[in-house]
Amino acid sequence: AGQEMPDTAAVAFSDRTRDAQHECEPGHYCVGGVRYKCPRGRYGDRARETNSSCAGECLKGYYCEEASKDKRQFECGGAHLFCPTNSSTPTRVLPGYYTN
Repeated sequence: AGQEMPDTAAVAFSDRTRDAQHECEPGHYCVGGVRYKCPRGRYGDRARETNSSCAGECLKGYYCEEASKDKRQFECGGAHLFCPTNSSTPTRVLPGYYTN
């Protein structure tokens, strides 16, 4: 009788035993069969994205977290914060400056 493979060996081969494919959903891009989240400050609004830059940069006045599906994911905030294009988090306004 043959020996059974230990559980640790089964886990080691799990990345080689794929049995289905799935459409890459918005907020992600897929390359070589691997799904990645769109980076912070960028968004992916369509399925089957293959570009690591996703669909584009988040708009000025807004910021986008990782895997954002919308270029206007979050409003920047009050007058004490600002968000240039491609923001991943709001930036505090320095003393002696104002926002518009």
